[in-house]
Amino acid sequence: MSFAAQFDGARNELVFETKEEAEKYERELGSRWFGFTESEVIEVDEPVTYTFDGDAGKAMPLKTGAAVIEALTEFLLGENAILDPEDAAPLAEAIVKHVPRLTLPERKG
Repeated sequence: MSFAAQFDGARNELVFETKEEAEKYERELGSRWFGFTESEVIEVDEPVTYTFDGDAGKAMPLKTGAAVIEALTEFLLGENAILDPEDAAPLAEAIVKHVPRLTLPERKG
């Protein structure tokens, strides 16, 4: 179960994990849009694609699939790496395979 904001019956590709995130997005986008008469948060059966960053006050895309593997590999090979480079990518792939909903927020900045 995931959630999306809808304006006058139309919506975009942003799908959130919680109703609260979708409601925050609905309020934020609604404060910038004009010309709609109704808005609501609806339950959808789609994969989560965004998270709402309360500090930034905006929706942030999630990394998925290959981007998660790349981020995990980078982490595993970082300054304090405990793995040999040839072990990092397969480990990252195994983590993603066994945790299919694993997503990471995009880096800020």
